[in-house]
Amino acid sequence: MYVPTLLAAGLMFPEAPRWHEGQLWLSDHHAHRVHVIDEAGTARVVAELDDMPSGLGFLADGSLLIAAMRSCRVYRQDAGGLHLYADLSAVGDGWINDMVVDGRGRAYVGFTGGGLYANEDGTSAIICVESDGSWWVATTEVSIPNGTVISPDNGTLVVAESGASRLTAFDVSEDGTLSGRRTFAAFDAEMPDGCCLDAEGAIWMAAPRTSRFIRVTDGGEVIDEVRVEDGSAIACTLGGPDGRTLYLVVTEFSRPNIAELRANTEWARDPELSSSRGRVDTVRVSVPAAGWP
Repeated sequence: MYVPTLLAAGLMFPEAPRWHEGQLWLSDHHAHRVHVIDEAGTARVVAELDDMPSGLGFLADGSLLIAAMRSCRVYRQDAGGLHLYADLSAVGDGWINDMVVDGRGRAYVGFTGGGLYANEDGTSAIICVESDGSWWVATTEVSIPNGTVISPDNGTLVVAESGASRLTAFDVSEDGTLSGRRTFAAFDAEMPDGCCLDAEGAIWMAAPRTSRFIRVTDGGEVIDEVRVEDGSAIACTLGGPDGRTLYLVVTEFSRPNIAELRANTEWARDPELSSSRGRVDTVRVSVPAAGWP
């Protein structure tokens, strides 16, 4: 049985954890900030937006990409500051969410039509953003795309479909095209959220409805789990010096407050409207990280 260790508290609604250059990076949706957290649990702000940051990724030159949810824009943070990288707003009325950047420098961004996760009727999409900032719709065969991983050879993308209770895999071609859609894992009650890939091809996935993180194989067998208390499982990533530390993002929130926020989309610009409180826990696992993120 795993006993999670607290790494960092004092966050609001953390999301999209990434291990990069010896530190943990994550978005804080409701605080409108991106943080870096060192191994001692000390956090510092590296970016602030007038929007909710979500998915994060890194380009070959080390610059940071940030998906801004409400404006449907991807920003690039480098030594010169924060710059617009890609404006995805023309894809439709909705929100972007999680994002993964592969080994070729392409970013795959989840989009859901309508209000915040309110539409499950096929208006979702995964958008591919090229390294020059141009973009195109890679697939619409998803329902509320959330956490996404890409294999070490850049050949397979697996997305957590929160609106369909499954992990779905696609083949990725050299030009970024997605094809060969298939079910990686299907669940009766779980709503897959943020996830990461390990060196055995299994996926660690947040399962908010049951307050746990589960490790699932291609085919849907759950082979390991970490249960958490005082909050919901939101997202996870593998990292640390040997890739065997599993970082667990956990948030305590009230459903009435979330319902209130969803009814008033201006909350995306006002952190004071949220009463959520988040943290990062860690456990040690035996199989290290692989692929992206």
